[in-house]
Amino acid sequence: MPFLNPKLGIDFSNYIADRTLNFTGRGWVFEAIQNWLADSNGDRFFLLTSEPGGGKTAIAARLAQFAQGTENCSKTKDYSEIYAGFLHAVFFCSARESTWTSPLEFSRTLAMQLAQSIPEFALALKDIEEKTVNINASITVGSAENSTIQAVVVQNLSIQGLSGQDAFDQVVVNPLRQIRGEGFSQPVTILVDSLDEALTHDKDIQNTIVNLLSKLSEDTEVRLILTSRNEGKVKDKFINIAYEELFISSPENLKRNEQDIQEYIDKQFRREEKLLNSLQIESLDQKTLTTKLIKQSEGNFLYVRFLLEAVALGQQSFANLDGLPQGLNELYYSSLGRVVEQGKKDWSKVYAPVMGVLLAAQESLTENQIRAFTQLEDSVVWDCLTDLQQFLDEVESEDEETLYKLYHQSVTDFLVKRQLVIRKKKLNNRYFLSGQEQHQRLLEYYRPENRTWNEVQLEKIDPYGLRYLATHLAEIAKISSLSLQHQHTKSLVELVTNLKFQHVHQAKLQDLAALQHDVELALRTASIDPDPLAVPLVIEMALASIAFQKTWLSPEPIFELARQGNIEAAEQRLNLFAMEPEWYQVAALMIAWLAAQQNPDKAKQLRDRVASNLSKEEPLPTLLKRLNAYLEDKTVLDLLPLPDVTASNIIEAILMRMGGVEDDELLIGAGINPLFSPSLLIEPNDEVPFYVSEQDGPLLVAYAVAFPPEGNQYLQQYIEIHSAYAYREYRNRSLMVLLNAILNHPEQEWVLQILPKIVAAAATGANYEFRDGLSLTLLGLQAVSGNLAATKQLKTYIQPIQQAIAQFHEGSLNCDPYEEEE
Repeated sequence: MPFLNPKLGIDFSNYIADRTLNFTGRGWVFEAIQNWLADSNGDRFFLLTSEPGGGKTAIAARLAQFAQGTENCSKTKDYSEIYAGFLHAVFFCSARESTWTSPLEFSRTLAMQLAQSIPEFALALKDIEEKTVNINASITVGSAENSTIQAVVVQNLSIQGLSGQDAFDQVVVNPLRQIRGEGFSQPVTILVDSLDEALTHDKDIQNTIVNLLSKLSEDTEVRLILTSRNEGKVKDKFINIAYEELFISSPENLKRNEQDIQEYIDKQFRREEKLLNSLQIESLDQKTLTTKLIKQSEGNFLYVRFLLEAVALGQQSFANLDGLPQGLNELYYSSLGRVVEQGKKDWSKVYAPVMGVLLAAQESLTENQIRAFTQLEDSVVWDCLTDLQQFLDEVESEDEETLYKLYHQSVTDFLVKRQLVIRKKKLNNRYFLSGQEQHQRLLEYYRPENRTWNEVQLEKIDPYGLRYLATHLAEIAKISSLSLQHQHTKSLVELVTNLKFQHVHQAKLQDLAALQHDVELALRTASIDPDPLAVPLVIEMALASIAFQKTWLSPEPIFELARQGNIEAAEQRLNLFAMEPEWYQVAALMIAWLAAQQNPDKAKQLRDRVASNLSKEEPLPTLLKRLNAYLEDKTVLDLLPLPDVTASNIIEAILMRMGGVEDDELLIGAGINPLFSPSLLIEPNDEVPFYVSEQDGPLLVAYAVAFPPEGNQYLQQYIEIHSAYAYREYRNRSLMVLLNAILNHPEQEWVLQILPKIVAAAATGANYEFRDGLSLTLLGLQAVSGNLAATKQLKTYIQPIQQAIAQFHEGSLNCDPYEEEE
């Protein structure tokens, strides 16, 4: 099974290994899952729930190991359904790693794993990738023999510019539907752990992994093993879906949990000499201790694991059995008390800052980052990390640097509770940490003394800050009081609309999708700000979103990267644009053509990848033919003949007509049909073109062949007029028809020069009505609020329109300009 391969999305291998350390028991849980899997007519979902620390993640991790083949579930009993390979994909949600709750990363990781474990899925994903601009799948699939596809290799999968739901549909749901429709009948099972933690991704549950799974249609024929706390928000999303649930923390399962815990304790004492030494020092009987631990744990596995690890580390002892904490919250409370007492450091000034930055951090942090965020001395931070070891997870980064995060979500839950219920009594939590203050702590590191963003040296912000500053500001706004929410929302808007921040972000991270996410996050945050002054912020962010597209989603860098031979970067940039499948194929072939001189081998690979699923609709076959001729240094043959060259005044009339000024008499006299008539929708006429570019294109290209400088300028103007047309579907279909004419120009280099211009027009276009509408809305709001300058500007805008209307002939206002003449 592939999901421990770090190249396939998120690498869960260390996480799985840690959560299954000294794994014991749980046979009764595996038996329930075995029975569910064996019932092919059973519910599609198996939901494993527990209270915090109940062991659901350890069970999920063990299932992953069974599927991986590193552990054998059948050692003690024959579980015919739980075998190596029974899972086709796994995903572990974690609130302490932002990417582990991201719907986009979820979709990407599942798709890559499924492509590796199901060759038919890889083919379907590759097929879908060729049809959408937003997906770039690097998948190599070998030959098929006896319906078995060999040698599937997944290099990468890039998803850009899609919502979580769209991404899930495109790269997971649609390929699954496709292979089912093509006859694939084998069972597909996916494991997703800790759905409750996935809820932390967004305040709106509609933007979470939970929502994606709740909408998974039956025609995918996928079965899912899901784990979660006994969380109402999760279960409510599945209220209309039949699922089998096993609540392992229920009273009826208490005896089973206690038996598993007893087995775990016995094994730990056999494994860990320090635990036996502790028993001998205190002159304790192991059976008595085990009975006491089981009682105090209240059936909670995490309680026992945490306590025994603390004893082995010398941070706890069995000296006072009657004083052992009861339940997880009391264990954390007493353990932190012991850390503070033994470490001889002030909680609020030393330990709290370290725990606080780990609480707010969006990913695991290095020791240097913790030191920077807390402003504590090196030795103090190191002592804290040592003292707090039992509360932390340590992992190694790719460059072998140690990264730290909080050990378990229950630790986070404990720290943010103002009051605890311990032994049925309410107690103020002296270790309470304000989430707002912790996010503020990280924010102050990047913006000291509450400076404005214009006063901050944005070019010195490190990658973490560039990636997550907007997230921290949005979190502060979300949990702040109403009086402060608007202030933080305004700061967020000021940050993401700061052009210097955008340029530094892109220069250092090279991740336009992340920058686009920040712009969208600021827009969403402003939209839920209840302060009336937030309305202009919403409009500002809407305008900023358009400005972002204009500034950063320019297609020119695609062409430049391609000319440099950097095909992969050009494709990644292309993925940011929403384009029709046919135009994506045009753009991809254009990238191969532009890159051919600098990187011929990669250009041919891209050509082959696109050609394997090329649309048969012209002009794509002709474009491929011209690219092949260029790559093979051959003459282009079998081009369609161009019409006779027409006079320049006819070409100018064509341009004027496209711009809205008609000279029907001149054009009709030259044998050119008038503008498209709506009657064609009802009664198509083969002699009258549906798209005017069908008759204009060949004339423009013929003129460009005869008179290159002037003709090229005319053609460029014609393309630019298209680009300004707001009706995207008609514009891009008309441009495709125009491209068909362009590809019949005899000169290869000329075609290659024009291709980027026509692709740019199709990729971007314009939505002037939306831009003008937003600007006018903002002016109107300012005018209503009493802003005299806005009122004057609004009148200046309106007066020319009123004068133009007044010049209309009275009768022309009462007729339909599209109505056919009798």
